[in-house]
Amino acid sequence: MEKLDILQKLSFYERANSNFKVELENQSTYLSLPKGKILFLEGDGCQSVGFVGEGNIRVSKIGETGREVTLYHVYPGEGCVLNISCAFADLGYPATATIEIPTEMIIFPAVIFREWMSRPVGVSF
Repeated sequence: MEKLDILQKLSFYERANSNFKVELENQSTYLSLPKGKILFLEGDGCQSVGFVGEGNIRVSKIGETGREVTLYHVYPGEGCVLNISCAFADLGYPATATIEIPTEMIIFPAVIFREWMSRPVGVSF
């Protein structure tokens, strides 16, 4: 899978005008991550915003009893809600994100993603 294959799975890419599609392509970075890789630990800064092309990410939290609880999974065509919200708020990630099976994804720098989302509707898309 290539970067463009992943972008084409994202609804905001498909709806974007041709100029913004080029911007998305130029600002994205492709990652191929092995099973078991920790993407975020609790408290990590969110310097990028990621979207899954293939594979999945398990987002979990350690409960008060010390047991790990799965909060949700991030599947192809999706971004992690906690990742996006932490990147926007410039806060630490409140859980752990682990690559559950080999995963291919793209990431955008958080600062660029925030700038895109602050544009008036219709300017980016």
